[in-house]
Amino acid sequence: MSTTLDRFGRLDVLVNNAGRAVIGAVEEVSDAQLRDLMDLHLFGPAALVRAAAAATASAPACVVKPLLTNSSATRFGLLSTWS
Repeated sequence: MSTTLDRFGRLDVLVNNAGRAVIGAVEEVSDAQLRDLMDLHLFGPAALVRAAAAATASAPACVVKPLLTNSSATRFGLLSTWS
């Protein structure tokens, strides 16, 4: 984010397009795999929003809109875990 601010002077849009799923029966998915998913799908976007909020605090107007999709559910059918 600092590279963008240095180059352009402001942040207009932040897109988080990271995502993945764990494919397997629920009893086969480990706690570590679930924690990795939570890091990616919950804590990652939260960190990005906090960083964007800090970077745009002095801007006259700023809108943060999270974009959420469930495309993995339609591509892979029913999965044991996805966000």
